[in-house]
Amino acid sequence: MNPTEIINQLKSFCTCVEKATDEDIAELVNVISIATCWMQKPCETFLYGDRREIIELPPCADCPIEFEPFYHPFDVDTFEFSLVTVSGIEETITPITEFAYHESDEAFHIIPGIPSCKCGCSKNCGCPTEYKMIVRYKAGYEVIPDCLLPVFCNVLEVIHAKNECNCCGDCGCEAQTEQDIKYASGDVTSVALETEIGKMLVEDYKDMIGMMSLCGQPRDLWGMVV
Repeated sequence: MNPTEIINQLKSFCTCVEKATDEDIAELVNVISIATCWMQKPCETFLYGDRREIIELPPCADCPIEFEPFYHPFDVDTFEFSLVTVSGIEETITPITEFAYHESDEAFHIIPGIPSCKCGCSKNCGCPTEYKMIVRYKAGYEVIPDCLLPVFCNVLEVIHAKNECNCCGDCGCEAQTEQDIKYASGDVTSVALETEIGKMLVEDYKDMIGMMSLCGQPRDLWGMVV
């Protein structure tokens, strides 16, 4: 997908990072994609685009199989299924045409066209043949959900600040060694409260980004693949 729409979306919403570059936003997309397990292969991101899965199938089947796409959100109308038959060194790929999407379990029910188990595959039929299914479809985000924009802006702000000062020698960046907020002498309560709220916000941000995670449970994001 062309990320232009998301770039414009972030530049429009993230007014606190007016100087953010397209490179900053590209890095943001990659960082979030790694953290949420969207990057299953090099340079894959959460942006809407082509996906492919290869599924191992049993040597025989009498009933439809169920397939739940790994990538989501997905476009139901873009799914294409193919049966791969491997016999010795020969590989044959044929389209699968009998399938239906069930909204009740958000899964596809597929008749892949492999032999019935009634023949006794293990001995009587020999069954040296292996079967796999290739699934191609489109999935991902065309725009960032509105509820996640504030989190993305904060992450973008950090990335932009890092890149702005990412150079050798003195590039004019001032180290932030003091708090911008000043407290009255002895006001330990406010300091402790600010620290705790900061920790809470970090956890809340993890949960919010976890809404688009493929890692499993929302708390399992930051690169833990299941």
